Amino acid sequence: MLCPRCEQSKILKVWIKKLSKEAFLCDECEALWFEKDNINKLTFIDYGSYMMTVNLLPIFDEIDILSEKL
Repeated sequence: MLCPRCEQSKILKVWIKKLSKEAFLCDECEALWFEKDNINKLTFIDYGSYMMTVNLLPIFDEIDILSEKL
């Protein structure tokens, strides 16, 4: 699935390890969603901003990629 925010890259299904939470992340602009059915240009949160609100570092070491195809 092409990212609706940047329209440049794909959305990955990821696992935020320390939160045990599934999410959907653009590997280019770092737009983040928590519900696949809610992925659109208006509903994203910035990955770095979100990670800081939950007291985690905004780095990709905090996630595992579950799938590269949605």
